[in-house]
Amino acid sequence: MRNKITVLTMAVLLLLLAGLSGCAAQSSVAGKEATIRNRADQITENILQAMNNADYTRYSESFDEPMKRALPEEKFFEVNEAIKAKIGTYLTKEFVNMETQGIYTIVLYKARFSDEPEGVIVRSVFSGPAENIYVSGFWLDSPNLRK
Repeated sequence: MRNKITVLTMAVLLLLLAGLSGCAAQSSVAGKEATIRNRADQITENILQAMNNADYTRYSESFDEPMKRALPEEKFFEVNEAIKAKIGTYLTKEFVNMETQGIYTIVLYKARFSDEPEGVIVRSVFSGPAENIYVSGFWLDSPNLRK
């Protein structure tokens, strides 16, 4: 009888430990996602504010090397003026969704710009470790931008 109680107690303890380790793993993933989301929010806000101020240094400070090569300073000014002419200046943003695809984390926002009544979808693509993510892609989409 005593052996059955000991075996039962051990089985219960093992189940509890297995459950706790699963919670720890979920907590770790949630913590990583929260860190990425927080950094993504800050970086995206910085990019959008830099667009308003035509500040390439601030705009590109979190870009990875391929992004910096794809959008050098001269091209930034040209593209930024074309965007402002169609949708105006950035006002606010609201988080929509975040998903992971391979090594990339894609974060979507709905943003308000002064001359775009329909709103603007902002897509920021990040790579790298949660604490030190880099922008690997950045797109804006709206009805006025598609004209």
